Amino acid sequence: MVAILAVFLLGAVSLTSYQVFKPKPARAQCVCGEICTSIASGVSGAMQYITAATKITRIYEIYNTVTTVFDALQDGFNSIIGASLTEANENLETWYDNWIAYDLRPAMQDQTAQLHTMTVDQSRNLASAETAAQQIKAQTAIAKAQTDAYVETTPNENVCEAAAVSTGMTRSRIMTKYFIRSLPKEIVDAAANETGSSSEFGNIQYQLQRFANYLSKYCNPLANNGTGCFGGTASPNPDGDILVEETLLAKDTIDISDTDTRNTVHDMVTNIVEPQAPDTMTPSAFETDDGKEIYLQRRAFRTKRKLAKRAIYDILARRSPGSNIGPLISQIRQNAGVDLTGISPNPSYNEVFNTMTERFNTGRYQLGNVTNPTAVTRESVTLQGLEVSRMNDTRQLMHVIGMIVGSQVAQEIINVGGDGSESMSDAMSGN
Repeated sequence: MVAILAVFLLGAVSLTSYQVFKPKPARAQCVCGEICTSIASGVSGAMQYITAATKITRIYEIYNTVTTVFDALQDGFNSIIGASLTEANENLETWYDNWIAYDLRPAMQDQTAQLHTMTVDQSRNLASAETAAQQIKAQTAIAKAQTDAYVETTPNENVCEAAAVSTGMTRSRIMTKYFIRSLPKEIVDAAANETGSSSEFGNIQYQLQRFANYLSKYCNPLANNGTGCFGGTASPNPDGDILVEETLLAKDTIDISDTDTRNTVHDMVTNIVEPQAPDTMTPSAFETDDGKEIYLQRRAFRTKRKLAKRAIYDILARRSPGSNIGPLISQIRQNAGVDLTGISPNPSYNEVFNTMTERFNTGRYQLGNVTNPTAVTRESVTLQGLEVSRMNDTRQLMHVIGMIVGSQVAQEIINVGGDGSESMSDAMSGN
């Protein structure tokens, strides 16, 4: 609408300007037949014509009209043409962006790939080969580590048996340690003639009590030419207090929770170590030096007896139940062909150790060591551990044996008397 109005105004202004400034007919500058006026007078007339009030006003109006139309045209041009140019510029930028992204760049990439196909493909193949080589190397290392871990850490049956038995071995070792201390305290030291004991009034009473105990528990009717029970009935455990092998050594585990079994061992220890009791000494005997010496000799002799008891009760303590691994030991021993009657439901320290050596007879032991290359090494370590434990047990037994030997040597020295010089008289013999 603005453009149409501008064109209309432009036409009107042009027509008006044409009418005002259109060419005029030529007129003479001379009048009355006189000679033409000078140039000055002609210019003067023209200026008067132009400067007439009506002409100047008309020209100014035309100028304002033209200026207004021009401004309107310029504003229209700026609003229409400027917006169109901006839109055209944006469209051109979008077209270039799309052309570069979807046409030029892919085309240049294709051109580059086509120009360098061999180089690019060779590089890709080399990179793929290197990647594959690294993958194979890594996978090989992982597979080797897994294989080594499986071989070195996978337990076999022998290792599992040793590991399971070790818990019971530790428990039974502790039980043995305390049984060695407690078992000897269950019987009264007869040599002390303690009040309330069977030797309170001397050896005669002590022997009567022992004989009565023999008749009730251990009498053998075949002994003493068929009169071993002296008119009484046969006892439930004939000769149980003297059959060392059957009572103390035949069984790997001795059930000391049974009172009769435990008392039988106590009576055997009495037969071996303390078959007699000394007679009591009157208070007046201590008023003499000989009486005091005799009493002190009795104490020295009691010490040697206690040492002998310690050696015997050590055997019983090692055969006392306490491992609490009966089912496992039972299975291993059955596979080794051990008689079921010789298997304890609560094996002792001695039976646990015997079981670990009886594994060699199961028929599976050797097969269990060939499951993988490290099985033999692991079993070797197990056997070395057992050997160290057995050596420790031997060391403790050697301590007891050494004390017994020392006691015997000391007694021989006492029997010789003094320091061995001829001027010294023999010392009194102990009871």
